[in-house]
Amino acid sequence: MTLEQTARAEWRRQNATLRVARFDDVKNKPDPPVPGTLAERLALAWELTVAACELGGKYDAQQPLQRHVARIIRP
Repeated sequence: MTLEQTARAEWRRQNATLRVARFDDVKNKPDPPVPGTLAERLALAWELTVAACELGGKYDAQQPLQRHVARIIRP
């Protein structure tokens, strides 16, 4: 970490806001769980992941993994 990063992290730590959420409070109740089986919920999460990747334009989420890497060059 550089000195600037350390100073920035310290500033964030000192200026952090802490909020207590109690479950008996109506406005702070968590959302109900998503209905469906585990497989259905994972499929839903995958659809959201693909959509997020496509929005950035940097990654193609539908491209298969490369299976024939010849070598890895390390610095």
